[in-house]
Amino acid sequence: MPSENDDLYFLDAGQSERGGHNYGLADTCLQLYANHQLARGKLTTSDEDYLQRVRDAIDADMGPPLIRGCMLHAGMGHHYEAIRREQQGIDSPLASVEEAVVHSADEFVEGKEHIDIVMETMTAYIESRGNEARRYKVLAVEQELRAYVKVDGRKELITIRIDLVLQDRQRRTMVIDHKGRMWGNPKTVRGYANGMQTLLLERFGRKEWPDTFYGVYLNLCEWPHHTKKKQGRPKFVRELVPSRPAALDAVSDTLRYIAQQQHALVEAGTDPRRYPKSFGDNGTCEHRYGPCPFVDICNHG
Repeated sequence: MPSENDDLYFLDAGQSERGGHNYGLADTCLQLYANHQLARGKLTTSDEDYLQRVRDAIDADMGPPLIRGCMLHAGMGHHYEAIRREQQGIDSPLASVEEAVVHSADEFVEGKEHIDIVMETMTAYIESRGNEARRYKVLAVEQELRAYVKVDGRKELITIRIDLVLQDRQRRTMVIDHKGRMWGNPKTVRGYANGMQTLLLERFGRKEWPDTFYGVYLNLCEWPHHTKKKQGRPKFVRELVPSRPAALDAVSDTLRYIAQQQHALVEAGTDPRRYPKSFGDNGTCEHRYGPCPFVDICNHG
């Protein structure tokens, strides 16, 4: 849903209410999930010192990749929403791409430092995709979809926010997920292919557009690499994520299991500081992007 600010309308490009990110966190580590829920006010603790350390750790983890990614999503959302409204003859106020990027930057302490590189990337992207409005129909932009999984007689809400849905002239419907990357290439697809978020995008896509769904695509946007000797250019690759039938069949059971764990901990009155932690060599505490933001809290209290 759009939000109003100084007579301009900004799309909500943030996380959905009960989305794949939350279930992915819980599937990775229940303590990781609990800490993020504490920071969002979804779980509570009387230990204000712990809560502040969790918030500080999340703030410290919001480095350039995450900040730029959020700003890129804002810009992409407004670019495609403008196309959707023009295609459908909708005449209503909407912030420009640049206004959306600046608005998103205001949410971060260091956001303004990244406006230029995000706008350079967005400008190059729009130029490179200049004929998309003629080739595709924009079906949805930053749309939240909802479904339910039955868990011990209860209905457990599952949501996901889809960045973009395009349909070509052959009526093939494509779910697009934007990704800002330092280096973007087809190999990057493997890094996302088995994630909960990508699985749910395909599951929801098949449910929402059963007759025309064609696949999930990663819209990889590589930031420009500037050096003293050379001015780089942004690069863009849109890659189809291979479908995984067995994983799609299993995802409901996985979501149900995660929800059962979450409910059991809440019903038992478990202190969110004492949720089960995932230790070991599975990349939970140390992964390709660096350490988990809470590793010091878990290790040293």
